[in-house]
This record gives sequence, C-alpha cells and structure tokens, in this order.
Amino acid sequence: MDGMMNGYRFAVALVVAALFAGQNTVQIHLHGASRTIGGYVVSIAFLAAVAEFATLGIGRRLRNSTTIDGRGVPTRAAWAVATVLLVVDLFAKKLSAYIAVPHRPPPLWPTVAVVAGWVAILAYARRARSKRVAIAIGLSWLAAGTGLLVMLASPFDRLTGDMLWNINRALNALEAGRFPYLDAPPPMPYLSGTFLAYAPPHRLRLDLRLTNLVLLAVTAAAASRFLAPSGSRDDELSTSQWAFAFFLLQPTWVAYEVNTQYAPTVLASLILGRAVSRAGPWGQALALGVAVGTNQMLAASAPILAASWARRSGGRKALALTIGSIAVFLAMIGPFLLWNPRQFVAVAFLARGPLPLEVLSGRFTLLPLSLGVVPHASLVLSGLAIAPAAWFAWRARSGAGVVAAMALGLGAALLVQPSSFSHYVMPVIALAAAAPVEVGAAGRRGPHRAPGRGRGIQPQMTPISQMKEKDQ
Repeated sequence: MDGMMNGYRFAVALVVAALFAGQNTVQIHLHGASRTIGGYVVSIAFLAAVAEFATLGIGRRLRNSTTIDGRGVPTRAAWAVATVLLVVDLFAKKLSAYIAVPHRPPPLWPTVAVVAGWVAILAYARRARSKRVAIAIGLSWLAAGTGLLVMLASPFDRLTGDMLWNINRALNALEAGRFPYLDAPPPMPYLSGTFLAYAPPHRLRLDLRLTNLVLLAVTAAAASRFLAPSGSRDDELSTSQWAFAFFLLQPTWVAYEVNTQYAPTVLASLILGRAVSRAGPWGQALALGVAVGTNQMLAASAPILAASWARRSGGRKALALTIGSIAVFLAMIGPFLLWNPRQFVAVAFLARGPLPLEVLSGRFTLLPLSLGVVPHASLVLSGLAIAPAAWFAWRARSGAGVVAAMALGLGAALLVQPSSFSHYVMPVIALAAAAPVEVGAAGRRGPHRAPGRGRGIQPQMTPISQMKEKDQ
C-alpha cells in the first residue's frame, strides 16, 4: 500500500467515524419521516463505509492493484493525530448538542494531569528505544485518561442509560447469594464475559466504570500489538493501528466505552479479529467462544467462521472446532445456566423486546422497511445477512478476508435487529480494523496464517435513550 493508499484508507476511516457519531445528529435534529429516512441513509452509508474500510475494494480498483500491502505510516503521524484527538476530547462539550458526549466539561485538575502526562510521553517518545512501545504506552494513557475525564463529567447516578445500573443491581444480588439474572424490569441479559468484568470494582465499592478505563487502556495496547503486520519497521504503524487509534480516541467512542457495558465486547471483538487473521484454528475457536460468552450478538460471526473452517480444514475438523467454541462458551455461562436454567435462558436470550418504531426511527436500522412485508422479519433477514458473509468467508484466500466477512455479516445482521443502540456497531468497527493485510516499509509480505493453516499464504449518545430501555 503506497502513501496514497494509506491516506485513502484513513480517509475512509474518517467517514466511518463521522457516520458513527453522526447517527446521533440524525436522531436529535430530524423528526418524522425525515428522521426515519435519515436513519436509513446513515445505516446504509455506514455499512458501505465499513466494507470499504475492511477490504479497500474500490480503492484497489482505482489504483489498479490486487494487493493492499506496502509501506506503513510513520509513528510521528500517529502522535499528531492523537494530539489533535486529545484537544477534541477536551472540548467535546461543545459538540454535545450533536453527538453522544457528556454535557459538562471535565474537572480542571484531572484534565491538567492527563495533558501533562501526554506531554511527558511525547518527550519520552523522542528518545525511546522502541517507537512502537512508546506509541502503545501513549495511546493507552490517552484512552484511559480521556475515559477518566468522561467518567468524572458523568456521575454514575446520573447516567441516562440503564446498562451499568442494571449490572450493579445484579452484582448486588449475586453478593447476597441470589440469582443475578433478574427478570424484574428491566431484565439483566449480559453474559458472563461482560457481567463479571465489573465484579472487582463492585466488590471494592468503587465506580464500575473503572473496569471500562482499564479495558480502554488494554484495548489500545492490544491494538498497537495485534494490528502490527509481520516484518514492519519499529518506527511505522499499519493503517489498521493508526485508524483503530483514531476510533478509540474519538469523543463518541470514548463516551460509549466509558458509560455503557461495551468495553469488554470491543476488546473481545479485537481479539477475535486478530485470532482469525493470525492464529491457528484452535486459537480462533477459543477466541470465538470467549467473544460469544461476552456478547450474544457476536454469535453472528460463528457460522461465518465455521464456513471458513469447513473450506480449509474439512467438515470433520470444522465440527470439532465448533464443538470446542461451544464448550468455551458453555464454560463461561455454565454456573448460571446450571443455577437456574429456565430463568437464565429467558432473561439472557429471550427477554429482549423490540423497541417501538418511533424510538427505533433514526437509529442504525433497516428493519422497519420489512415489517409487515417479511414474516419473522428480524430472524429471516439476519439469516440473509449472514449467508452471503459465510459464502465470502468460504471463498476468502486469507484470514483477513474472513475477518472482513465477519465484520460485514455482523454489521448487516445488526441493522435488522428489533432493538438498536449506537454502541452496538462498535465491535463491527473493531473487526473491520483487524481485517486488512499489510506489511512494513521494506515491502516484504509478512507471514500470514490462513484459517486452519500454519504456513504463510499470499493474501490477495443521542446519548443513550433516557428511557429505561432493555439493552443487550
């Protein structure tokens, strides 16, 4: 990928980020039919932008290139972009009428501490032995630091969404020896990988969002490590690393990661994407089981990945890998499933009711277009979204192609669910960032593990609704 293609991909990332943040603008400032139509336009444009970000299909055709590898991005560019994003985060209140960010400015002295820490890291980076380690430290600091400022500007008891309140209530029940999957309105549907991630701060009687701050830092560090192509230079980043850092630090993303329960899901999605693009089949099976045990919606990736296993490893091996993933998933939910199977299944898998059409209007959704036309519309359309993604994964010549198929299949399936919140699409973006195959400045094609292979191959918040709504 030459310098022009690097710039092109980052421009596509800007479009993805703008559409992700802009959905709130549609929901806040449009009304009636215009809001409904605006929601459809943003939804279709978002999925198309994610597809281009993950595959660069149009960009490669315009450049008349069959590969998407080439020179990386100098780390100094990442430092510059991160600094700009820090400034935007500090003044995010000015954007609160348009995107999901806190309505209050962060406190002064924590802001000074975050900025001072960033300046110190910039000074350290100039003489750091490893530029990549320095950028990982810096991005982790910024992710956790900007998250802390969001947390301090948004008191826990005044959050507009009910997700973390619901988890706190369930952890109270668990500590008291009662079944935590409560069916009292609103039901508590979050699986173990999400629900139990908040147990440590709850046990210490601290703000549950401390878990999100830690996971923000870990996700930034993981992206710096996982998305680095084999053979790349230490003073360069892949555009996946660069773009994911941009997503992770933009104000809307930070606000959703801090004030919702989606930080574990984003990290699990990133790990899943990395496993499919680089790890062997059993590593992929493990990552898939953990991902689904974190968020039920990531089960949409299972048939897509299974199609890849079947093509590359054969039906018998694919069945074994699928059973392995299911075993990991059951190990995560097993204690609660055995404790009260009927209530667990009812609350975790069956309790999610549809949002009213007037609430669904303007969100990331296409479902209302089919209501009254397609019987069991959400279920049927989910299958129609996943089937072509599985076919694409079957034909993909690299793990990166399979990850792209998973991102698009999940994204399309989310657009036809009976409920929709902006943060639902964050794992789609995380998977898309893990998809492309890139190498460093030397122009060498780094080794790449195809699914099921060990050898290298040639790769071709409006803020969250103020109603107490059920969320998953």
